[in-house]
Amino acid sequence: MTQLAKYENELYLNPQITVAHERDFPLHQHRHIELICVTSGSIGVNINGRTTTLNEGDAAFFVPYVLHGYSVEDGHKPFLFKALFEPESLGAMGTLLLEYVPKSPIIKNETMNSLFPNLSEKLSGLCKGFENNQDPAKYMRYFSELVSFVSDILNVTPLEKSDKTDTSLFIRAVRICCEKYTEESFNVTVLSRALGATPARLQQLFSKNINLAVKEYITLLRMSKADSYLTDTDMNILDIAYHCGYGTVRSFNRAFMKTHGVTPSQFKKSHGSGKTFSTVRKVLSNFDLFYTSDKKPEYFFAGLEDKKK
Repeated sequence: MTQLAKYENELYLNPQITVAHERDFPLHQHRHIELICVTSGSIGVNINGRTTTLNEGDAAFFVPYVLHGYSVEDGHKPFLFKALFEPESLGAMGTLLLEYVPKSPIIKNETMNSLFPNLSEKLSGLCKGFENNQDPAKYMRYFSELVSFVSDILNVTPLEKSDKTDTSLFIRAVRICCEKYTEESFNVTVLSRALGATPARLQQLFSKNINLAVKEYITLLRMSKADSYLTDTDMNILDIAYHCGYGTVRSFNRAFMKTHGVTPSQFKKSHGSGKTFSTVRKVLSNFDLFYTSDKKPEYFFAGLEDKKK
C-alpha cells in the first residue's frame, strides 16, 4: 500500500525542502503551503478530483486544505522539487493564503522560465542552502530567497476567495476522511450516513478515483500518521494507537503488521526516535530527515545536475 510521506502530516515553522522521486500519492489535504516543480519527467496531479499532467519545468502551488494527490505512470521516475511550509512563516502573505486560493494552481513551463531564466540553478541553490544550515544569517538569506520565489509566482497567479465546498460526492467524502480518520468509530458506514449515500456507492467512487476501498484509504491515513509518530517522537505505542484512531494496542498492531510487515515496536526500533512531541505543535528542522535516498542531494537532482561535473 502506498504510504503518504511523513512530512505531509506535521506542523513546520521552518521550510522543508526535498528533491526526490515521487510516487502515487492519493488525495489528501494539510495546512501547509506546498510548492512543487517537476525537475525531470512528468507526473499526474489530482486537484480537487480533476487530474492534469505536469511536465518537466511545470510547477504547482497548493494553499492550505486544497485536496491534491499525485499519480505516476508505471516505469516512470519523475523527480520533484518540493517545499512545504506553514502559512505563518510567510507573514501577511501566508495569512492571505488561508483565505484565498489561486484561480489556477498550475504554472506552466513557459511562465516559470520567463519568471526564472535560471530556474534549475535557483532550485538547486535553495535545496543546498537549506541543507543543515545552522548559520542564522545564511538561513535568513535563503529563506528570503524562498519567500521572494513564492511571491514572484503569486504575482502571475490571480487569487480568488476560497470556497471549500464541493458538489462532488467523492471530494466531499475525501474531505471528511481527512478530518475524521483519527476517530476510532469512523468507518465507511459513518461516512455514508454523513453524506446520505450508500456504502456501495462510496466504495465505487473510491475504487474508480484512487484505486482504494474506503477502509484502505482510512487505514492509509492512519498508518501515515503512525509512521510519523514512530519515527520522529518518543510517544509510547499506546498513545500512538490512540492518536491514530485505534482503541487498543492490539488492533493498532494488527493493522500495522498488515501494512508494514513488522510490529510498531520493531519499526520504531529500526528507524530511531526520541524527539520531544507536543500535542499542540511540533517543529522539525533537520533537513536529512526528509530525504528518500541516502545519497546527498547534489547526486540525485534529476534535471538539476551541474553539467560540468
